[in-house]
Amino acid sequence: KELSKDKKLHMSIVTNKPTLLAYKIVTKQAWGKYFDYVIGIDFPKVKHSDEPFTNKTETLMYTIKQSGISSSNTYYFGDTMGDMSASQENRVQFIAVKYGFYDWKEHEIGNSQSIKTAKEIIKAIKEMT
Repeated sequence: KELSKDKKLHMSIVTNKPTLLAYKIVTKQAWGKYFDYVIGIDFPKVKHSDEPFTNKTETLMYTIKQSGISSSNTYYFGDTMGDMSASQENRVQFIAVKYGFYDWKEHEIGNSQSIKTAKEIIKAIKEMT
C-alpha cells in the first residue's frame, strides 16, 4: 500500500551518502514526491555555500532547521549507532531500523522503538500522523 503525501507530514532523507547519489537513488525509486529534502553529508558543498557536514548530528540539525519543525515533532529512523547518537543530540525521537547496516542488540535500543522490515516504516509513519 502506498503512503500518500500528507501536507501535515514532512519527510526528509538524512544520509552519510553524497547528496547527488542519494538524490539519484530517490529519483530512480520514484520516492521524490514523499520527501521535502534529501540531505547528504556533502550538502553544503553541493549548494556551494560551505564545507560538508562533519557528522550526522550536523546533517540532522540542518534538516530540522530547514523544515521549520520542532525537534519534539521529529522522528528519525536509523540503522546505526551514529544515527541514534545524532537523534539524541538533536533531541528527536529515534526508531531503530533492525534490517539495516547495524546488528542492534535489544539493550542498545533501550526505550526507542524499532522496526524489523521496510513495510513497518509505513505503519510507523501512519501511527505518527
